[in-house]
Amino acid sequence: MCAQISSEIGNFDKMPMLVAAAADMGLAVLPPDVNTSRSAFSPEGKEAIRYGLGAIRGVGEVAGEQIVAEREANGPYVGLIDFCKRLCSAKVKAANDNRLAVSKRTIEALIRSGAMACFKETTQGQLLSGIDFAFSRVAEADRDNATGQASLFDMLGGSSTSALAVTEDLPAAPDRSEREKLQDERDLLGVYLTGHPVDRYRTLVRSFQTVTAERFLNGACNNRDAVRIAGILSGVRKAVSKTTKKPWAELTVEDGTG
Repeated sequence: MCAQISSEIGNFDKMPMLVAAAADMGLAVLPPDVNTSRSAFSPEGKEAIRYGLGAIRGVGEVAGEQIVAEREANGPYVGLIDFCKRLCSAKVKAANDNRLAVSKRTIEALIRSGAMACFKETTQGQLLSGIDFAFSRVAEADRDNATGQASLFDMLGGSSTSALAVTEDLPAAPDRSEREKLQDERDLLGVYLTGHPVDRYRTLVRSFQTVTAERFLNGACNNRDAVRIAGILSGVRKAVSKTTKKPWAELTVEDGTG
């Protein structure tokens, strides 16, 4: 199943159906995580699939593979500043022909998609507001390295990871709303994983609908059957008819099942 979903990376229209198919098999699809995910979708235990970093819109497979390679070489990331120092330093840039696979835009996508929720001491709002601050700390470390300065931890023989662990001092910032987080999750992953906007109205939805989106898509209804779908309007595509020259629109409705 991981291989099947990974083969559709970039095809966000198919993602909800693939996640629903996994659920039918008793498999949970877990959100991306910079300390757990591979670049592609991967098994986690016997009953779960972990969303791949390379499948996040705005990240890509090259950055995903670099994040995983650094984690496997030097251990889990302890926070945003640690993450940036290990993947966005001048040394990393020089090793990649003056290019960064993991840029500010990449990090923003990782945060908004929930892939840095593993940094428990910081909120998503704080992480987003702290990107520039983290990069300033990277620049500061680069300047120290260029002038040959060594940190107290280096002189005492401590690991760089332990040194960084005490410097995760991102400025305070308000957290984002659950609605904003869910919308970003849908935009960047192609599907809601940690919740759905319809969840809070589930009882009301069930009282109105005669068929779920999933059953409708799977052919549960006959031609000309009267059906009623209840959900949220997640997309509108407007167009003009070539024959009648009149405007028309295609609407996308979601109810959490498809």
